[in-house]
Amino acid sequence: MSASSDSRTYVSMMLDSLKKKKEILSILYEQTREQERILSADEVDADRFEEVLEEKGKEIDELNLVDDGFDSLFKKLEQELMGNQESYKEEISRMKVLITEVTDLGTKIQVLEKKNHDRFQQYIASEREKLKAANKSQQMAMTYARNMTDRHKPGDSYFVNEKK
Repeated sequence: MSASSDSRTYVSMMLDSLKKKKEILSILYEQTREQERILSADEVDADRFEEVLEEKGKEIDELNLVDDGFDSLFKKLEQELMGNQESYKEEISRMKVLITEVTDLGTKIQVLEKKNHDRFQQYIASEREKLKAANKSQQMAMTYARNMTDRHKPGDSYFVNEKK
């Protein structure tokens, strides 16, 4: 297989896939930064956090499709690219640059995700403690109310000192 027009089209599609992957990863990075801002706020907006999580899920699904497409194109062209490196020198060079950029973005996202995971765990622990405290307060209030109700029996008289 020589450097045919079909091969050039496939190589162009691979470059487009890498560009799309970089674009999606940039969006994912910004969404991850948004999650970081949400988790770093004094009051965590859980609804907004969930919205961003859902948006990220859609982007990740699209990223997986782009990855699958790139992988299938690469499998078709791997021998052609390796056998004719000089013919595809410029395209291979651009791919290497894009792959480096994509890898860098992926690494930045992973680091931020780790920090966000730790912050989220802290948030969950804090919310758990608040819930425990609220449950304990409610339990104490119910116990107090029960005790007070048990103390007064119908028919008991109360003496009120009316002297001043």
